[in-house]
Amino acid sequence: MDNKIARKLHDVFEPIAGNCYFAPQVQSKYREIGLSYLPGYFVSRSAAMGILSGTAVSSIFAVFNPDIVIPSVEEGWKVTSRESVLAARLDGATESLSEHLTETPEGAQRAIEIIQSGIENARFEGHPIFAGLMSLDFPDNLVGQLFRSCDLIREHRGDSHTLAWTSKGVDAIEISILSEGFQNIPLKTYAFTRGWSGDQLDETIERLKSKGLVTSENKLTDKGLALREDIESLTDSMELPILKSIEDTLEELIGILAPMSRKILENGGYPKSATNFMEIISKNI
Repeated sequence: MDNKIARKLHDVFEPIAGNCYFAPQVQSKYREIGLSYLPGYFVSRSAAMGILSGTAVSSIFAVFNPDIVIPSVEEGWKVTSRESVLAARLDGATESLSEHLTETPEGAQRAIEIIQSGIENARFEGHPIFAGLMSLDFPDNLVGQLFRSCDLIREHRGDSHTLAWTSKGVDAIEISILSEGFQNIPLKTYAFTRGWSGDQLDETIERLKSKGLVTSENKLTDKGLALREDIESLTDSMELPILKSIEDTLEELIGILAPMSRKILENGGYPKSATNFMEIISKNI
């Protein structure tokens, strides 16, 4: 199967699943249970797996600086319960997506059916966030089901991506820098949102230069691009059990989800660019 279809699918489910990290409705729900942005992010996203230590969450989320993960998780669990934060996340996401897409988005039921059919063939091994989400009760309303379905496929790919870059001997800061270069984002912009300091990012860029992966102009070299493409291709390959099982309906699924994602992007429910992403995150952290 062509890797392009896996990446195209990612592009259309990402704004639907990822809206919860930018939606005012979600942040409002977190504030009601005593959570500010960072504790809300780390506790709510990890809660599907249970009440984990900050160290465990840092290991699973992988790309974030443990110095921001560990205290955020510790702070979060001091003020809220697993049940409360899971409900806040789902309720806030459902409210936000209902505003962007209406409470009965066209084709949503069919999209849910296709995604769920694919997820039945997903691998659990090495996919802790995905497995945690699978352990939860399925939402009882259409938009909630759409969000959960897209979140499941998003987190499965995210877990696959972590397996891919760690298997290539790349560390957490390095993958952040390599991903920026791969996506033509100026280095040290997106990576900042993962909690790494300017000094840490500078040291990493110099290390990548010494490995022949980054040029003196802070662009990826051919070797750097090849490594990052290899990581992405390995990620794609770990999604094949899902994709092959719904191969005949992938284009239909993309056709349903694409208009939804465009609407979310147009409404400002998900960042359109790295600059936009930085603006939104900087207001919260």
